Amino acid sequence: MERLLRRVGQDAPGKVSRAGRIGFQIPRFSSAVTLCNIILEDFVNRKLVRTLASFSFALTVTTGSAQESQNGTSNAGLGLVKSLAGNWEGTTPDGKPLHVSYSPVSNGSAVLERRLAGGEAEMVTLYSANGNRVVVTHYCSAGNQPQMQTAPLSSSPKKLSFVFVSATNLASQAAGHMVGLGLTFVDKDHLIQEWTWSEAGKASTEVDHLTRKS
Repeated sequence: MERLLRRVGQDAPGKVSRAGRIGFQIPRFSSAVTLCNIILEDFVNRKLVRTLASFSFALTVTTGSAQESQNGTSNAGLGLVKSLAGNWEGTTPDGKPLHVSYSPVSNGSAVLERRLAGGEAEMVTLYSANGNRVVVTHYCSAGNQPQMQTAPLSSSPKKLSFVFVSATNLASQAAGHMVGLGLTFVDKDHLIQEWTWSEAGKASTEVDHLTRKS
């Protein structure tokens, strides 16, 4: 209040009466409108500052949440796949050495898997978030690209199960292509992959046990 009265005194020089008992000077007003306008202006300025501060805080929270959603950090399933970052080794059911690596890419919004078994061609699989699901595109050495996804996830599961959604460059549903993928997180150093292949209406599943090497 003292600050306000001093300001009024500045706006109305020469129109001040003494008030020694309260320790500062109270201005005389040529018009009640002058005082009302100054009080109203001060109130609006204070309210505007509080409103802008609240808006700034809300914008910061919203932006942070949107960024988390965009880079997948709020998706529990993708977080599990990110935890696989590094190099893994194992043996295929027919005895071929298997090398698999996982690398977060695109500012952490996706994970790239590279798979090399024996003398076979390298294949890559890209994992990313779609809302509360994890989706994959598998770039198969057969020349097609199946897309698969999990069910909606509300927590971190021990296993991610992907089911077929669609495929690009697939001649027909009878042509050989991947239709399922399972990732079982045994512990931080052990992983089980289950790849399901379908051809001419018949499905078969390969189970690979992998151990972290780095």
